[in-house]
Amino acid sequence: MDAGSSFKSFNVTWDQVRVIIVGKDFREISLLQAAFPGARILLCVFHGVKYLHGDTAKKENSIQDRNKVEDAIHMMLNATTEAKYETARRYLYYVVDGKEITLEEDIPESAHPFLKYFHDNWHACRDMWSGFGRVDVPHLGDTTNNRYELLWYIMLIGA
Repeated sequence: MDAGSSFKSFNVTWDQVRVIIVGKDFREISLLQAAFPGARILLCVFHGVKYLHGDTAKKENSIQDRNKVEDAIHMMLNATTEAKYETARRYLYYVVDGKEITLEEDIPESAHPFLKYFHDNWHACRDMWSGFGRVDVPHLGDTTNNRYELLWYIMLIGA
């Protein structure tokens, strides 16, 4: 018996699960989507920030101003509308690539390894981690799958 079936067998109201917060394991996500079709899958904010900050530090990404990149990531994370998310994403491209892109312009494909990684792995699932993707979800302000991680995240951002 897999974990989803086990959970269902001990919880008769399993079909009322509306939100599941997970790390960024796409195999886990697809299994949960199949097992809980009525639930919205969200990425744990702590893990998302941790992965993205780690990727900004990788030597092969050659990011000059990590603080500004991390600011752009936090702007996308806290964006309450898709327009604010897109503004922050354009800021990210400006900081990393030096290209100013207006809101009326499509964002061109970048040759920069971090921007390619971000586009393929994070922008593609933005509704699972960005602020605007969570506004209609009953998460009750809980953005992580671990209380200790939440406390650590709060200490990191200085909230």
